[in-house]
Amino acid sequence: MSQEQTSLLVIDIDRFKTVNDDYGHIVGDEVLKQIGLSIRNCLRSHDIAGRYGGDEFTVLCKHANAKEAYSVALRIRDKLAQIRIREYPDLRVSASIGVAAADASIGSVTEWVKAADSALYSAKNAGRDQVFDVSASMALNSHSPATIPMPFEATLIPAVSQSQKQQERSSA
Repeated sequence: MSQEQTSLLVIDIDRFKTVNDDYGHIVGDEVLKQIGLSIRNCLRSHDIAGRYGGDEFTVLCKHANAKEAYSVALRIRDKLAQIRIREYPDLRVSASIGVAAADASIGSVTEWVKAADSALYSAKNAGRDQVFDVSASMALNSHSPATIPMPFEATLIPAVSQSQKQQERSSA
């Protein structure tokens, strides 16, 4: 592999088959277009992105070590979580992303793709909607802010006591 620092991202859209099954292939195609645009808008000028398969994309992060590529991956994941289709406001998109930096342990492009793919499956097995670096022992950031389930306690409205109500009225 090259001495230049370069990293590879493999991006898989979580549960994309459900989008096609629930909303139809026309909506699925629109979602894929939005995903492609979102990925492109997250890249640096020298990064290269492409569709790798049905609902998989790859990004070649040139001049990027694993940490820099990880930052690009987080930007992509968070941007994809913001995708909305006007006619289907409840439709949500999330992605699992594997990151692999080219290093001395990788002897071929095939091994590099396998390493990034392995990181991707680690992200999926850890719960999806995650970025996983093949060189890390665990995902560094588990969920996108757009897809973090809100704990039940956070939805509760605290009770206001009678004395607090009186204080509010007297200060108004």
